[in-house]
Formats: sequence, structure tokens, C-alpha cells
Amino acid sequence: MVANMASQVLVIFILMFSPAQTSRPTACRAGWRAIHNVLPIQAMGEVMRGTLASNSFPITFGAFALLGAWCVASFAATSGP
Repeated sequence: MVANMASQVLVIFILMFSPAQTSRPTACRAGWRAIHNVLPIQAMGEVMRGTLASNSFPITFGAFALLGAWCVASFAATSGP
């Protein structure tokens, strides 16, 4: 039950502050750029776009590094003692 609640809170937090929210102008979100740089949504979008359309979108090492860090941190947080 705790894991379910924690996962839902994380999903809401990540999606609320992700750059996928485009209904507001970029100028309104300028102060949140630091949060966008550490959340995995933008990096996942870059990796997906780069994989599906590699001629138009380059894949950066930083996106893979950020996703890898999130995977390791998520595994560490959910694995048993």
C-alpha cells in the first residue's frame, strides 16, 4: 500500500513539473528549468525521438546518463534490505 501511494505521488510530481506540460507559455515556466533538468521525462522524450527518428533528432549521452541514474536510484529505492 505504501509503495502504491509512493509511486502515484512520484508520477504526479514528475508529470506536473515535466516539460510535457505545454498549455502554458515557456516564459511562465522559466524558473522551473532546473527541475526539468533532473526529471526523467525530457530525457526519455529525447531518447525516444532519437531512436524513432535518428536523422532528425540526435541522441545525447546526457539523456542516457540521466535515465540510467533514475533507473539505479529507483531500483535502490525499491529493492529490499
